[in-house]
This record gives sequence, structure tokens and C-alpha cells, in this order.
Amino acid sequence: VSGTFWRPLPAHCPTSSVDFIHYHGDADQVVPLGGRPIKDAHQGDVGAAIALLVEGGGYVATAGDSDATLRCTAYRNAADKRVELCLFDGGHMLDATHLARAWRRLMQPAAR
Repeated sequence: VSGTFWRPLPAHCPTSSVDFIHYHGDADQVVPLGGRPIKDAHQGDVGAAIALLVEGGGYVATAGDSDATLRCTAYRNAADKRVELCLFDGGHMLDATHLARAWRRLMQPAAR
């Protein structure tokens, strides 16, 4: 929830693919989508981190799930694992409805 890698990004993801659903406010100033410097370090770009995960796990784009409050980009791979990046209007916050949505999505079988 509203996090990312620090720069520089790792060269690759050494683990196997995982189910991953990430929620992030599009106006987050604590962890901005494009990253930010903090003293001698730098928070990384959320989109670049998701791209690294997608590439490393062999995911391909699927239909995203968007509604009045979320804009989601979704990916699946041959192992039927999913990656989703869901953006919402607002800043750095935790919304219990996002956790409930993620739980429901992870518990439902894949649509084939």
C-alpha cells in the first residue's frame, strides 16, 4: 500500500512470480508515484517497480478493474499469478475497502 523500491531499482527479481495488488493515491506526497529524494537516498518510481515485477514474472496485460474510486491496471502470467496497480484520488492513506477488495480478488479463481 503506497510504497515502492528505493533507487536504484534492482536489476531483476530473484524470486518466483507472486500475486501482488498495490494501491496508491495519485496525489501521494509521502511516496509520490514518480519517487522523491530523501536526504542521500531516493524513493523509486512506482511504475518502474511494477514494470520490473511484471517483466520478471512473465506477466501479460489483462483487463483492468476500474470503478468510481479505483483505476486498476492488471497482469496475469502462465502460473495464474496476478499483478495489479490500482490508483485512487488522494494522498498517502490506507482504506479498508481496498484491503477487502484485494482479499476477495485473491480468493476468487481466475476467469478462464
